[in-house]
Amino acid sequence: MEPYHFFPLLGVLLAFLFALGSATYFAIRQAEISAINDLLHDLTEIEDLATAYWLGEYETPRKRRAAGHRLRGKLHATTIFYTHYRNLIGSKVGKFEEMDGKLFDLCTGLGFQSQSFKPNPEVAVSIIYCCNEFRDLLRSIRKGIYWVH
Repeated sequence: MEPYHFFPLLGVLLAFLFALGSATYFAIRQAEISAINDLLHDLTEIEDLATAYWLGEYETPRKRRAAGHRLRGKLHATTIFYTHYRNLIGSKVGKFEEMDGKLFDLCTGLGFQSQSFKPNPEVAVSIIYCCNEFRDLLRSIRKGIYWVH
């Protein structure tokens, strides 16, 4: 092969490798953003279930118990995210753990799923505040995906 054929082939090969590498990089970043968006959606569902539960919007104890079970199950979403995407959280791991624990304590405290349960609007408001703080944290993590990591 003559030398002047080598350089165009090298250029094509380097362009292909660059395109493959950048496509992979951005696909991974997009998957991470998608995981955060899924958790944001789950957080909205947790907020809806928890506020309905603590405001006493369920007519019968059976419906309230079923809602409590759904809420407890949905709260597991944050733990799964933390387990699989701890490296994505980065330096905000401490804040994430704090918010996760606070949300769990608010949702499942004060007679949650007990016979002595009484609706408590103050707990519902606290849950809404906590969910908003958690969303803010997740949005800051999502914002930093392309620029920090």
